[in-house]
Amino acid sequence: MKLDEKYTVEEQIIRQKTRKRRCKLFLRLLSSIGLLALFMHLAYPAITKQDEAQITTFATTSSNANPRIILHTGFPPIENISGISIQSGKAAAIAFSPNPENFKEMSMGRSLHLTAGESWWDRLFPNRHVHLVNVQIPVASSLTKNHIQGKLSVCASKSSNHAQVPDLNKCVETASVNNNLDDDESQDDMFGVLEWIPDEAVVLKKSKLYWLVVQSEDNQPFNWIYSDAVGGANQYGTAYETEIGWRLKLEGEPVPSAIIMVADHPKN
Repeated sequence: MKLDEKYTVEEQIIRQKTRKRRCKLFLRLLSSIGLLALFMHLAYPAITKQDEAQITTFATTSSNANPRIILHTGFPPIENISGISIQSGKAAAIAFSPNPENFKEMSMGRSLHLTAGESWWDRLFPNRHVHLVNVQIPVASSLTKNHIQGKLSVCASKSSNHAQVPDLNKCVETASVNNNLDDDESQDDMFGVLEWIPDEAVVLKKSKLYWLVVQSEDNQPFNWIYSDAVGGANQYGTAYETEIGWRLKLEGEPVPSAIIMVADHPKN
């Protein structure tokens, strides 16, 4: 390791470990895209019309779709890592649009009635929705242990005091995930990754605004890491739950790091 006089040896070791972890996050994203594309290429010719009605997994029903990133608020920083504290019974959330190019034309005041899975109506109008492919957020334990058990949800939006906030009573889908620490990963890692790959079709309407809601699954607090101040951005909004309800983060405040991928409905 090349020494830098600006930092102590301990600081440089921490920076090196954090940079390694950041690279892992980026490589995990690339591998997810590559594996999904390879699976779709190999699996699609084998799918018959008789089998299609029985297939429920998202990966198969999205066999000829093109996965793409619709939200990327930035990678975690190399140093000075901090984040939103996810306490027991409280949540934090970041808003996103399944169709960012058309976000300005959305009607933000309409009520949302959403269900999990793909209905016959969704199949009849496939161009009006997309399927959730992958969600990744960096997290760090606020305790001594590194294992983190979280709950990720995609929920509708509602109006509260002339602002849009998450509606936890209208969630499209919820998944329990953990950071899956590898055996060779040391206890000194600065952060881990909560990754959600849906097993079934999670339908997101292009005309709606959604919230990725992050909660603790086992009542143990953890931090949802902020993105690098240089590259972090989110035009839709970030909110966290308090004793008196949701509070929106102001412009200029740190934005939590998140990556969300979707794919178009498969063409017949």
